[in-house]
Amino acid sequence: MNIKETLSPQVQKKERPPINKICELLITDPTLDKFLKNFLSFLAENKIKPSWYHTNHYQCTYKGEKIISIKLGCGFNNINNKIEISIRTTCLENLALYDQLITDKMRKMFVSNFDKCNCCGHADRKPCESMVTFEYNNAKHENICIGAYNGSFTPTFRLDCSSNLDEQFEHIKDFCIAKIKFIDLYRDKLGIMKGSVRGGRAVVGPATIW
Repeated sequence: MNIKETLSPQVQKKERPPINKICELLITDPTLDKFLKNFLSFLAENKIKPSWYHTNHYQCTYKGEKIISIKLGCGFNNINNKIEISIRTTCLENLALYDQLITDKMRKMFVSNFDKCNCCGHADRKPCESMVTFEYNNAKHENICIGAYNGSFTPTFRLDCSSNLDEQFEHIKDFCIAKIKFIDLYRDKLGIMKGSVRGGRAVVGPATIW
């Protein structure tokens, strides 16, 4: 089987390849490869294992909660040496609790990742219930979209050969560790609601810590 066939959505859906196999095909830059291996080792140390989700896309869970998304090769495009890592932090209802676990530097990055609502996918081009306005870090944030990941704020890091990988690695680790601590501290107190699944997405209640 050639590389194109191995990377095809049909083959991946059937075989659900481990992330290392896809990395070998799409991450050819030695520095980027080293970064990814170090990150996967960090996840393993924290008992977090990436699981195949769909084409070139892996989800990572911690104590049953999806907390990290890893996309390789820009998804279906199969572009070499492209990595996207997203960390699900918290929902709006629990933002104050999460804020206690992050530093000022992380807080600035957290805010810079807020997404403005662009009325995505709606024929009438009107905002939906995923658009929120709230105050955080002594500022008012208006028309922010929290719909992409079931209502959680999700800092995203897009990496390639030109990225400062050492610096980005530390930022990513900081957000991952904060999320792990958040689950360990508040999971039982908040009473995670295990929702049903509709259309491939979990339906969760207001007590979710995503």
